[in-house]
Amino acid sequence: SVPSYVVLTVIDFLLQYGKLVRLKELTEEQSQCAVEIYVLWLFGWVMFTSTHGDCVEPRLIEYAMDIAYSKIEDIQEISYGSAVLAGLYRANCDSCMRIGKKSSYVGCPLLLNLWSYEYLSTLGHPTETFFKHPGSVYKDDVDAPTVGSYWTNSQFKKEKQVGYDSYSQSIDIFRPCWVNWNPYTRDKLQQRAPGGLSSLCTRDRKFWLTKRNLIYDIYVEEYAPQRFMRQFDLEQRVPPPLGNPVPEEIHAWSRRRCEANSGWARKQSMDTYIETWRAASDDDSLWPSDRPYDRKSYKQYMKWYLQTDVVRCHQFVPQQGQSYTVPDSGYRSLEAGASWQHPCLKLRK
Repeated sequence: SVPSYVVLTVIDFLLQYGKLVRLKELTEEQSQCAVEIYVLWLFGWVMFTSTHGDCVEPRLIEYAMDIAYSKIEDIQEISYGSAVLAGLYRANCDSCMRIGKKSSYVGCPLLLNLWSYEYLSTLGHPTETFFKHPGSVYKDDVDAPTVGSYWTNSQFKKEKQVGYDSYSQSIDIFRPCWVNWNPYTRDKLQQRAPGGLSSLCTRDRKFWLTKRNLIYDIYVEEYAPQRFMRQFDLEQRVPPPLGNPVPEEIHAWSRRRCEANSGWARKQSMDTYIETWRAASDDDSLWPSDRPYDRKSYKQYMKWYLQTDVVRCHQFVPQQGQSYTVPDSGYRSLEAGASWQHPCLKLRK
Protein backbone atom coordinates (compact mmCIF):
# COMPACT_ATOMS: atom_id res chain seq x y z
CA SER A 1 0.00 0.00 0.00
CA VAL A 2 1.18 3.53 -0.78
CA PRO A 3 1.16 6.03 2.12
CA SER A 4 -0.74 9.30 1.80
CA TYR A 5 2.48 11.20 1.17
CA VAL A 6 6.07 10.16 0.61
CA VAL A 7 8.43 12.39 2.54
CA LEU A 8 11.57 13.24 0.59
CA THR A 9 14.25 15.80 1.29
CA VAL A 10 17.36 16.78 -0.62
CA ILE A 11 19.48 16.01 2.45
CA ASP A 12 18.15 12.46 2.71
CA PHE A 13 18.83 11.90 -0.98
CA LEU A 14 22.42 13.10 -0.74
CA LEU A 15 23.16 11.21 2.47
CA GLN A 16 21.84 7.90 1.19
CA TYR A 17 23.08 7.95 -2.40
CA GLY A 18 25.67 10.71 -2.76
CA LYS A 19 28.71 8.63 -1.80
CA LEU A 20 27.59 5.66 -3.86
CA VAL A 21 27.07 7.78 -6.95
CA ARG A 22 30.53 9.33 -6.65
CA LEU A 23 32.16 5.93 -6.19
CA LYS A 24 30.12 4.40 -9.01
CA GLU A 25 29.24 1.42 -6.82
CA LEU A 26 25.52 1.41 -7.51
CA THR A 27 23.86 -1.82 -8.49
CA GLU A 28 21.09 -1.76 -11.07
CA GLU A 29 18.45 -1.90 -8.35
CA GLN A 30 20.12 0.94 -6.43
CA SER A 31 20.37 3.00 -9.60
CA GLN A 32 16.67 2.58 -10.30
CA CYS A 33 15.80 3.49 -6.73
CA ALA A 34 18.01 6.57 -6.93
CA VAL A 35 16.31 7.64 -10.16
CA GLU A 36 12.88 7.18 -8.59
CA ILE A 37 13.84 9.31 -5.59
CA TYR A 38 15.34 12.01 -7.78
CA VAL A 39 12.25 12.17 -10.03
CA LEU A 40 9.97 12.36 -6.99
CA TRP A 41 12.11 15.18 -5.63
CA LEU A 42 11.91 16.90 -9.03
CA PHE A 43 8.13 16.55 -9.06
CA GLY A 44 7.59 17.74 -5.49
CA TRP A 45 10.22 20.48 -5.20
CA VAL A 46 10.37 21.95 -8.71
CA MET A 47 7.57 21.03 -11.11
CA PHE A 48 4.46 20.51 -8.96
CA THR A 49 5.14 22.09 -5.58
CA SER A 50 2.38 22.13 -2.99
CA THR A 51 1.65 23.39 0.51
CA HIS A 52 2.83 20.09 1.97
CA GLY A 53 6.46 21.24 2.09
CA ASP A 54 8.83 18.32 1.60
CA CYS A 55 6.10 15.86 0.58
CA VAL A 56 5.13 14.51 -2.81
CA GLU A 57 1.55 14.04 -3.93
CA PRO A 58 0.79 10.28 -4.12
CA ARG A 59 -0.69 10.53 -7.62
CA LEU A 60 2.81 11.35 -8.96
CA ILE A 61 4.42 8.16 -7.63
CA GLU A 62 3.35 5.94 -10.53
CA TYR A 63 4.92 8.33 -13.07
CA ALA A 64 8.22 8.36 -11.17
CA MET A 65 8.21 4.57 -11.00
CA ASP A 66 7.50 4.33 -14.72
CA ILE A 67 10.51 6.53 -15.49
CA ALA A 68 12.81 4.70 -13.05
CA TYR A 69 11.97 1.06 -13.71
CA SER A 70 10.84 0.91 -17.35
CA LYS A 71 13.04 0.60 -20.38
CA ILE A 72 13.54 3.85 -22.24
CA GLU A 73 11.46 2.71 -25.20
CA ASP A 74 8.64 1.61 -22.86
CA ILE A 75 8.32 4.85 -20.86
CA GLN A 76 4.97 6.46 -21.61
CA GLU A 77 5.22 9.79 -23.38
CA ILE A 78 3.65 12.58 -21.36
CA SER A 79 3.60 16.30 -22.11
CA TYR A 80 5.10 17.38 -18.80
CA GLY A 81 5.66 20.90 -20.09
CA SER A 82 1.95 21.53 -20.64
CA ALA A 83 1.14 19.86 -17.30
CA VAL A 84 3.56 22.16 -15.46
CA LEU A 85 2.04 25.17 -17.21
CA ALA A 86 -1.48 24.08 -16.27
CA GLY A 87 -0.41 23.65 -12.65
CA LEU A 88 1.19 27.10 -12.70
CA TYR A 89 -1.96 28.70 -14.12
CA ARG A 90 -4.04 27.11 -11.39
CA ALA A 91 -1.54 28.24 -8.74
CA ASN A 92 -1.83 31.82 -10.01
CA CYS A 93 -5.62 31.65 -9.71
CA ASP A 94 -5.45 30.26 -6.18
CA SER A 95 -2.81 32.69 -4.94
CA CYS A 96 -4.92 35.67 -6.03
CA MET A 97 -7.69 34.55 -3.67
CA ARG A 98 -5.60 33.69 -0.61
CA ILE A 99 -5.76 36.13 2.28
CA GLY A 100 -4.12 34.22 5.12
CA LYS A 101 -0.90 35.55 6.64
CA LYS A 102 0.83 32.24 6.03
CA SER A 103 -0.45 31.71 2.50
CA SER A 104 2.05 30.15 0.13
CA TYR A 105 2.58 30.11 -3.62
CA VAL A 106 2.66 26.68 -5.25
CA GLY A 107 2.85 25.33 -8.79
CA CYS A 108 6.23 25.91 -10.44
CA PRO A 109 7.64 29.24 -9.17
CA LEU A 110 10.94 28.53 -10.94
CA LEU A 111 9.21 28.63 -14.34
CA LEU A 112 7.54 31.94 -13.48
CA ASN A 113 10.88 33.36 -12.33
CA LEU A 114 12.64 32.33 -15.53
CA TRP A 115 9.82 33.78 -17.63
CA SER A 116 10.09 37.14 -15.87
CA TYR A 117 13.89 37.12 -16.28
CA GLU A 118 13.54 36.66 -20.03
CA TYR A 119 10.61 38.95 -20.83
CA LEU A 120 10.66 41.62 -18.10
CA SER A 121 14.32 42.46 -18.36
CA THR A 122 14.30 45.64 -16.24
CA LEU A 123 12.74 44.01 -13.17
CA GLY A 124 14.78 42.36 -10.46
CA HIS A 125 16.67 39.30 -11.65
CA PRO A 126 20.11 37.72 -11.22
CA THR A 127 22.95 38.39 -13.61
CA GLU A 128 23.38 36.37 -16.77
CA THR A 129 26.51 34.47 -17.67
CA PHE A 130 27.85 34.30 -21.20
CA PHE A 131 30.09 31.28 -21.26
CA LYS A 132 30.41 27.94 -22.95
CA HIS A 133 29.90 24.89 -20.79
CA PRO A 134 32.53 22.12 -20.78
CA GLY A 135 32.73 20.27 -24.06
CA SER A 136 31.50 17.02 -22.54
CA VAL A 137 28.09 18.61 -21.97
CA TYR A 138 27.50 18.92 -25.72
CA LYS A 139 28.22 15.31 -26.63
CA ASP A 140 24.50 14.53 -26.39
CA ASP A 141 22.08 17.06 -27.88
CA VAL A 142 19.47 16.07 -25.30
CA ASP A 143 21.74 16.66 -22.29
CA ALA A 144 23.04 20.00 -23.61
CA PRO A 145 22.33 23.14 -21.48
CA THR A 146 19.00 24.95 -21.40
CA VAL A 147 18.46 28.72 -21.45
CA GLY A 148 17.69 28.75 -17.73
CA SER A 149 21.13 27.35 -16.92
CA TYR A 150 22.77 30.60 -18.06
CA TRP A 151 21.30 32.60 -15.18
CA THR A 152 23.52 32.78 -12.12
CA ASN A 153 22.25 31.34 -8.86
CA SER A 154 20.70 34.03 -6.65
CA GLN A 155 20.78 33.65 -2.89
CA PHE A 156 17.80 34.12 -0.60
CA LYS A 157 17.87 37.22 1.59
CA LYS A 158 15.98 37.82 4.81
CA GLU A 159 14.90 41.38 3.97
CA LYS A 160 11.68 40.18 2.38
CA GLN A 161 9.68 43.35 2.95
CA VAL A 162 12.39 45.58 1.47
CA GLY A 163 12.66 43.34 -1.59
CA TYR A 164 8.88 43.18 -2.01
CA ASP A 165 8.50 46.97 -1.84
CA SER A 166 11.32 47.48 -4.32
CA TYR A 167 9.86 44.95 -6.74
CA SER A 168 6.38 46.51 -6.46
CA GLN A 169 7.81 49.94 -7.23
CA SER A 170 9.62 48.52 -10.26
CA ILE A 171 6.32 47.15 -11.56
CA ASP A 172 4.59 50.50 -11.02
CA ILE A 173 7.07 52.34 -13.26
CA PHE A 174 7.34 49.56 -15.83
CA ARG A 175 6.72 50.57 -19.45
CA PRO A 176 5.47 48.41 -22.36
CA CYS A 177 8.55 49.29 -24.39
CA TRP A 178 10.71 47.50 -21.81
CA VAL A 179 9.17 44.10 -22.53
CA ASN A 180 11.52 41.75 -24.34
CA TRP A 181 8.97 40.09 -26.59
CA ASN A 182 11.41 37.87 -28.49
CA PRO A 183 14.18 36.66 -26.17
CA TYR A 184 14.78 33.48 -28.15
CA THR A 185 15.72 34.75 -31.59
CA ARG A 186 18.56 32.96 -33.37
CA ASP A 187 21.00 35.86 -32.90
CA LYS A 188 20.24 36.24 -29.19
CA LEU A 189 20.58 32.53 -28.54
CA GLN A 190 23.86 32.40 -30.42
CA GLN A 191 25.20 35.17 -28.20
CA ARG A 192 23.93 33.67 -24.96
CA ALA A 193 24.57 30.00 -25.72
CA PRO A 194 27.40 29.78 -28.27
CA GLY A 195 27.70 26.03 -27.77
CA GLY A 196 24.06 25.35 -28.53
CA LEU A 197 21.06 24.26 -26.47
CA SER A 198 19.34 21.01 -25.66
CA SER A 199 17.12 19.71 -28.43
CA LEU A 200 14.35 19.32 -25.83
CA CYS A 201 13.98 23.12 -25.70
CA THR A 202 12.31 23.20 -29.11
CA ARG A 203 11.29 19.59 -29.69
CA ASP A 204 7.65 20.24 -28.78
CA ARG A 205 7.38 23.66 -30.37
CA LYS A 206 4.19 22.69 -32.17
CA PHE A 207 2.39 22.71 -28.84
CA TRP A 208 3.23 26.40 -28.41
CA LEU A 209 0.41 27.39 -30.78
CA THR A 210 -2.17 24.79 -29.86
CA LYS A 211 -5.83 25.68 -29.41
CA ARG A 212 -6.40 22.92 -26.86
CA ASN A 213 -6.80 23.48 -23.14
CA LEU A 214 -4.05 22.46 -20.72
CA ILE A 215 -4.61 19.59 -18.30
CA TYR A 216 -2.97 18.55 -15.05
CA ASP A 217 -4.63 16.12 -12.66
CA ILE A 218 -8.26 17.38 -12.34
CA TYR A 219 -7.36 20.91 -13.42
CA VAL A 220 -8.29 22.25 -16.84
CA GLU A 221 -6.86 25.65 -17.84
CA GLU A 222 -7.43 27.74 -20.94
CA TYR A 223 -4.38 28.28 -23.13
CA ALA A 224 -4.68 31.45 -25.23
CA PRO A 225 -1.55 32.15 -27.31
CA GLN A 226 -3.71 33.89 -29.93
CA ARG A 227 -3.94 36.90 -27.60
CA PHE A 228 -0.16 37.42 -27.54
CA MET A 229 1.13 36.26 -30.90
CA ARG A 230 3.81 38.93 -30.80
CA GLN A 231 5.92 36.77 -28.49
CA PHE A 232 6.20 34.28 -31.37
CA ASP A 233 6.90 37.09 -33.86
CA LEU A 234 3.65 36.20 -35.64
CA GLU A 235 0.71 38.27 -36.85
CA GLN A 236 -1.53 39.59 -34.06
CA ARG A 237 -5.16 39.72 -35.13
CA VAL A 238 -7.29 42.48 -33.59
CA PRO A 239 -9.50 41.58 -31.91
CA PRO A 240 -7.93 38.19 -31.17
CA PRO A 241 -9.99 35.13 -32.11
CA LEU A 242 -11.95 33.44 -29.36
CA GLY A 243 -10.27 30.45 -27.78
CA ASN A 244 -11.71 27.58 -25.78
CA PRO A 245 -12.82 29.02 -22.44
CA VAL A 246 -13.21 26.55 -19.60
CA PRO A 247 -16.70 26.45 -18.03
CA GLU A 248 -16.75 27.98 -14.57
CA GLU A 249 -17.99 24.83 -12.87
CA ILE A 250 -15.09 22.82 -14.33
CA HIS A 251 -12.49 25.46 -13.52
CA ALA A 252 -13.74 25.44 -9.92
CA TRP A 253 -12.71 21.81 -9.39
CA SER A 254 -10.28 21.50 -6.52
CA ARG A 255 -8.61 18.74 -4.53
CA ARG A 256 -9.81 20.50 -1.39
CA ARG A 257 -13.33 19.59 -2.43
CA CYS A 258 -12.43 16.24 -3.92
CA GLU A 259 -15.38 14.31 -2.52
CA ALA A 260 -17.90 16.90 -3.67
CA ASN A 261 -16.38 16.98 -7.16
CA SER A 262 -15.86 13.26 -7.63
CA GLY A 263 -18.13 11.04 -9.62
CA TRP A 264 -19.12 10.01 -13.07
CA ALA A 265 -19.80 13.52 -14.40
CA ARG A 266 -16.30 14.78 -13.62
CA LYS A 267 -14.67 11.68 -15.07
CA GLN A 268 -16.63 12.08 -18.30
CA SER A 269 -15.59 15.72 -18.59
CA MET A 270 -11.92 14.94 -17.97
CA ASP A 271 -11.99 12.14 -20.53
CA THR A 272 -13.31 14.62 -23.08
CA TYR A 273 -10.50 17.09 -22.46
CA ILE A 274 -7.90 14.32 -22.50
CA GLU A 275 -9.13 13.08 -25.86
CA THR A 276 -8.97 16.56 -27.37
CA TRP A 277 -5.41 16.97 -26.08
CA ARG A 278 -4.31 13.89 -27.99
CA ALA A 279 -4.69 15.98 -31.15
CA ALA A 280 -3.09 19.11 -29.67
CA SER A 281 -0.23 19.17 -32.18
CA ASP A 282 -2.31 18.38 -35.27
CA ASP A 283 -2.35 21.07 -37.94
CA ASP A 284 -6.06 21.77 -37.54
CA SER A 285 -5.53 22.30 -33.79
CA LEU A 286 -2.94 25.08 -34.21
CA TRP A 287 -3.34 28.82 -34.64
CA PRO A 288 -2.15 30.14 -38.04
CA SER A 289 1.55 30.94 -38.20
CA ASP A 290 2.08 31.95 -41.82
CA ARG A 291 2.33 35.75 -41.37
CA PRO A 292 4.99 37.69 -39.45
CA TYR A 293 4.23 40.27 -36.79
CA ASP A 294 3.49 43.82 -37.94
CA ARG A 295 4.58 46.51 -35.46
CA LYS A 296 1.95 48.88 -36.85
CA SER A 297 -0.77 46.74 -35.26
CA TYR A 298 0.42 47.51 -31.72
CA LYS A 299 -1.63 50.70 -31.25
CA GLN A 300 -4.72 49.02 -32.60
CA TYR A 301 -4.17 46.10 -30.25
CA MET A 302 -3.72 48.35 -27.20
CA LYS A 303 -6.86 50.28 -28.07
CA TRP A 304 -8.84 47.05 -28.12
CA TYR A 305 -7.12 45.78 -24.96
CA LEU A 306 -7.91 48.85 -22.87
CA GLN A 307 -11.54 48.73 -23.95
CA THR A 308 -12.07 45.08 -23.08
CA ASP A 309 -9.88 44.43 -20.02
CA VAL A 310 -9.95 45.80 -16.50
CA VAL A 311 -7.56 48.72 -16.21
CA ARG A 312 -8.07 49.43 -12.50
CA CYS A 313 -8.77 46.61 -10.09
CA HIS A 314 -10.31 48.83 -7.40
CA GLN A 315 -12.00 52.18 -7.76
CA PHE A 316 -10.27 54.90 -5.76
CA VAL A 317 -12.52 56.29 -3.04
CA PRO A 318 -11.19 59.35 -1.14
CA GLN A 319 -11.66 59.54 2.60
CA GLN A 320 -14.92 61.03 3.75
CA GLY A 321 -14.79 64.76 4.33
CA GLN A 322 -11.80 65.34 2.02
CA SER A 323 -11.94 66.92 -1.41
CA TYR A 324 -9.48 67.53 -4.21
CA THR A 325 -11.41 70.41 -5.75
CA VAL A 326 -9.90 73.14 -3.52
CA PRO A 327 -6.07 73.15 -3.37
CA ASP A 328 -6.04 74.94 -0.02
CA SER A 329 -7.75 72.01 1.67
CA GLY A 330 -4.85 69.81 0.63
CA TYR A 331 -2.28 72.15 2.13
CA ARG A 332 -4.22 72.32 5.37
CA SER A 333 -4.31 68.53 5.47
CA LEU A 334 -0.55 68.41 5.10
CA GLU A 335 -0.05 70.89 7.91
CA ALA A 336 -2.42 68.94 10.14
CA GLY A 337 -0.56 65.71 9.45
CA ALA A 338 -3.48 63.96 7.79
CA SER A 339 -3.13 60.31 6.82
CA TRP A 340 -3.67 60.97 3.10
CA GLN A 341 -1.63 63.23 0.86
CA HIS A 342 -2.21 64.00 -2.78
CA PRO A 343 1.05 63.25 -4.68
CA CYS A 344 0.90 66.50 -6.69
CA LEU A 345 0.51 68.56 -3.54
CA LYS A 346 3.42 66.76 -1.96
CA LEU A 347 5.66 67.74 -4.85
CA ARG A 348 4.49 71.36 -4.81
CA LYS A 349 5.20 71.70 -1.12
